[in-house]
Amino acid sequence: MPDFGLTSAGFVAKRLDEIITDLNAGLVGIFGPNANVDPDSPDGQLIGLFAGAVSEAWETVEEVATIFDPQAASGTLQSKQVRLNGLTRIAESFTLVTAQVVGTSGKTLPAGSVAETSDNGDRFLLQADVVFTGGSDTASFIAEEAGPVPVGASTLTVISTPVNDWTSVTNAAAATFVGSLEESDGDLRRRRERSTELGASSNLSAMQAAIAAVVGVTDSVVLVNETDAADGDGLPEHSYRPIVEGGADDDIAQAMWDNHPMGIATSGAASGNAVDSEGTTHVMNFARPTNVPMHVRMTLSTDSDFPATGEADIAQAIVDWAAGTLAGHEGEKIGIGRDVDYSRLSIPINSVPGHTFTLLLLDDIDPPVTSVNFVVANTGKATFAVADVDFL
Repeated sequence: MPDFGLTSAGFVAKRLDEIITDLNAGLVGIFGPNANVDPDSPDGQLIGLFAGAVSEAWETVEEVATIFDPQAASGTLQSKQVRLNGLTRIAESFTLVTAQVVGTSGKTLPAGSVAETSDNGDRFLLQADVVFTGGSDTASFIAEEAGPVPVGASTLTVISTPVNDWTSVTNAAAATFVGSLEESDGDLRRRRERSTELGASSNLSAMQAAIAAVVGVTDSVVLVNETDAADGDGLPEHSYRPIVEGGADDDIAQAMWDNHPMGIATSGAASGNAVDSEGTTHVMNFARPTNVPMHVRMTLSTDSDFPATGEADIAQAIVDWAAGTLAGHEGEKIGIGRDVDYSRLSIPINSVPGHTFTLLLLDDIDPPVTSVNFVVANTGKATFAVADVDFL
């Protein structure tokens, strides 16, 4: 079998340094041992040019060879590949805010007028013309940039676009819809993996996979009580309870119904409507996880390698690690019902160079006082936020 190309171990690409070595050897084989293949020599320069072009060709062939590998595809190729599983990459979306605008009666506030939040300066564009009535008029604003832009009540108050006769803007309630970024390659890869379990012969496995594949669902588990009495999680006898984070109620309910074991009750404080093949509506009960905000506090001893943004970087690394998105540790997620392993916090903390930590505290109270693993109920979820990571 060849050492490069299609081998028994899969496709093996020849890398730039190996290409240069082969070309150097070929030149010496033709012109003898006195041939100068030093990188700074004329022949060495030519070899470098040829090697670069050959390396690009190898990389292109490698992309083609791995296009159908679910663990290797990315970007547009991955978006096309997951269609084989009936999936589509979740597109980016924009935060929406309903606000009240005030201006001179009869005058028009044109679409595209910009208001900003008073706390973060996030910019929002008016979606449609508003004709002032002389009182408080309702208007819909959309974020200028896609992604999660949370807006609290009474924070969209700054008029950024000077418009004659527009005197004020304010939102009585928080954002009506918080946007999201385009689904990442890693998230789409994990969703594809879950979707392959949809044909499982076990109702429970199939239901878990179906719920996890619902658009917007970021975490889920299914608790089951097969006994003749209520259990410690509050499940009635012979019932099951999905605990689901994210996703629309009715979409979750439909995923449950499509895999629902006959004669078994559902339980939970949340519910959605599912429709069977005859058009009959069924109410399916489930639950949302109880979030347990975690607080982390530490003392650092730093050296010259510690970046100026080191503390902020550590805080963000902890949040990314808990979400399963920390580079090199994707999938190590603090999911629903999962305890927080105190010792594993060293992974995100040590992802930032130039320090040692001499004290580390973890707790669900602020300030934290313990240095032990934190136990989470089966229906709960430990959550981490940058603002809840402190440094002494």
